[in-house]
Amino acid sequence: MQDNSLLQWMIETNVLFVDLHKYSCTLENGSIINMSPIDYRVLQLNKTCKSYLGLIIGVSLALIVVIMTVSVSLVYRYRWKIRYMYYMTKGKYSYQKISPDDDDEYTYDAFISYSDDDRSFVLKDCIEKLEKEENFRLCIHQRDFMPGQDITVNITNCIHTSRSTVCLITRKFLESYYCMFEFNMARMESIYSRNGGGSQI
Repeated sequence: MQDNSLLQWMIETNVLFVDLHKYSCTLENGSIINMSPIDYRVLQLNKTCKSYLGLIIGVSLALIVVIMTVSVSLVYRYRWKIRYMYYMTKGKYSYQKISPDDDDEYTYDAFISYSDDDRSFVLKDCIEKLEKEENFRLCIHQRDFMPGQDITVNITNCIHTSRSTVCLITRKFLESYYCMFEFNMARMESIYSRNGGGSQI
């Protein structure tokens, strides 16, 4: 660009160069060019500068697209882990691995995840059989969620304070956003906090 500016100055100013064809110019890459014909040299250097500008813009745009694509792919791939970490932080739990066999760590024996269509089965059969007859401590959202707390925080808190998660998987369960949220949060809890422990059904 400096060579280009010099040549442009030579054309635009009213300066007389004696024997212009004897002048030469050393470029940044070390090559030497003759100054004559000067108009042609200016045109040539302008083309070179423009071609580099286009290349720089093209490479920069390509890099931005690649970085954004990789970032979006990573966020999508680890979306449930990111959500899990976020809600665990929001729920004020430290991110630490615990053993599913440690009774002191848990408030409940199991968190029951189910769709509203299966409510009567859970409330009548599961609670009657497992809590009253088998003496299990079950966590169900209609009874044990904290009022006024965000539902997603309630879910992650209950999963974290339960030894295992039992999912009653039905067609309605698979169609429910919150049921799938509970399923995936339980899966993340099992993978990242319990070394793969904590059963799901």
